[in-house]
Amino acid sequence: MREKLNFKKAFDDIKADFRKDRIARTLTNYLLIIAGSAILAIGDAFFIIPYNIVSGGVAGFAIVMSFMAGWDTELTITIAQWVLFLIGILLLGAKFGFKTIISTIVYPIFLFLFTYIYDNNQWVHLPAISSSNGTMVSILVLAGLVGGALVGVGCGLTFLGGGSTGGVDCLSLATAKYFRIKTAVTSFVIDATIVCVYIVYMNNILLLLVGIISAFMCSFLINLTYREDQNSYVADIISDKWELINNEINYKLDRGTTLLESYGGYTGKEKMMIHVVFSKDDYDEIMKLIFKYDPDAFVFTTKAHEATGEGFRKVPYRIAREIKFSKTTPHPDVVITKKKLKTRHDTNK
Repeated sequence: MREKLNFKKAFDDIKADFRKDRIARTLTNYLLIIAGSAILAIGDAFFIIPYNIVSGGVAGFAIVMSFMAGWDTELTITIAQWVLFLIGILLLGAKFGFKTIISTIVYPIFLFLFTYIYDNNQWVHLPAISSSNGTMVSILVLAGLVGGALVGVGCGLTFLGGGSTGGVDCLSLATAKYFRIKTAVTSFVIDATIVCVYIVYMNNILLLLVGIISAFMCSFLINLTYREDQNSYVADIISDKWELINNEINYKLDRGTTLLESYGGYTGKEKMMIHVVFSKDDYDEIMKLIFKYDPDAFVFTTKAHEATGEGFRKVPYRIAREIKFSKTTPHPDVVITKKKLKTRHDTNK
């Protein structure tokens, strides 16, 4: 817990993201978070809230509370955003919180803005719902589909930016992190629960069906936009400059490596191979680093289905609770050279 709440380290990491060689990627991520928050606000302000479609999320919770307790919808959303933001920091860490706070601030602003636009411009309204002319069901379904799709795209873009919309997404990402359940699945379960509570209170089967359709659309678009199962890569690097490349990966990119002695099958020459696992955010940096020192380096890269351990996904709770971890004292940082490596045969002499 202390490591997660290490705000100094998180702030240093954020500053490092604004280095000259990373600032373009960092700004792209922040723009994704802001764009995702704006799209989410459009879906809520134009489709979800006006038609009282409870498809889950903070907006759905706010609609439920507006009917049950008379709470103001926009104010409830703002308060819930900040409460869940604090929970996200506790469960996902301070660095995640720094990126999530962007959406926590801008999403309510966008929501108030687009709600004002909706209230004062008839052209953004769908045709009025009227049971007498048979349009009630079609308009509700259309609003649910479009609203759910916009909410899903907004959440997915925010996830791609490395943050979250600051609402129940914090709970979805935390569950995915600790229990290895896909974010889209967790999001659907939470949304469906909110929908069921609303329907029990309203006693309206039509709203239940529309809410479930909207929640399903949201989950589908999150999964389509944000593919969390393709975030990691594995690279095997063979280079005569392996010492320089290895040290740069370790100390500049803060990624661990494994060194393997290998031999060319055709030439018979002894080579050192670097084995490294890294996230997609580090892909370009890894490649630039390798070819900066050795344009002739051989690099074999594949996508990893999953990476668990330091710097990646933590050990899931359902596995961690059944095993005991052994604590070891880390070695001080050293520069590894080929002379310090020993084969098993050398060690056994």
